Amino acid sequence: MGYLERNATIISEINAKTASGEVILRGPKAEVTARGNMAIFSPIGHVPSDVLGSDLHLGVKRYHRRGSEFGNDQYRDALVSDLARVSGIADKIPSLTREVPVVFGLIATRDGSVVGILVEDFSRGGSVNVTSVSEMSGRQLGVIPYELRELIPGLDEEDLANAIFLVGDEQERRLGDFNQLLYRMSNRQRREIFPNEEIRERVEEFTVFVAGESI
Repeated sequence: MGYLERNATIISEINAKTASGEVILRGPKAEVTARGNMAIFSPIGHVPSDVLGSDLHLGVKRYHRRGSEFGNDQYRDALVSDLARVSGIADKIPSLTREVPVVFGLIATRDGSVVGILVEDFSRGGSVNVTSVSEMSGRQLGVIPYELRELIPGLDEEDLANAIFLVGDEQERRLGDFNQLLYRMSNRQRREIFPNEEIRERVEEFTVFVAGESI
C-alpha cells in the first residue's frame, strides 16, 4: 500500500472514531499578534488506531501570513504541496518511509471551515522532547538524510537539516518540515516526482472533520 492510500485509510478511521464520540480532538486556539509569517503547532490529542496497532498522537499546524490566518483555499494549497512531498519521499525512498509523518491532512469543522494542517505529533502530547536539527549547535552531519539528494538534486546540508527533528532520549530521526525541499527544483521536476494533481482531486479523503467548538 502506498503512502496516500494508507494516509486515506488512517484518516477514515479517525473520522469514524470522532463521529462516534469515541475520540474527541481538542486543542488551544492560538492568538497571533505578530505581523510576519509563521506556523503554530498545537497538540490536539490521540487516537487508538486499529490500522497501526498503536496510539496515534495528532496535532494541528496553523499558518499565518502578516498576522492573518490562512483561509480555506490557502490551506488546501498548502496540503497539496506538503502532502505531495511527504508521499513522494515515502514512496520513492523506502529507507525514509518510517521517518515521515504517519498521517498528514487537513482538519476542518463539519461546516467545511478549515482549521489547519493535521499532522502526527512527534512529541506525543508533549511527553517527549523534540529538537529541530537546524537549531542545534554544531554540525549534526551524522543524522542528515543525504539520500534525499537522490530524489531532489542540489539540496545542501542546511536544506536537509531544516527538515529533520530528533525525538526522545533515543533521538529518533523524523522528517517533519518540508518547506525548504522544493526551492531547488523546476516546476517540471516537481510534476514528475510529486503527485500534486492526484492529491488536489482527493482533498476530502485527506480531511478530518471535527466539532467546531473543539479546536
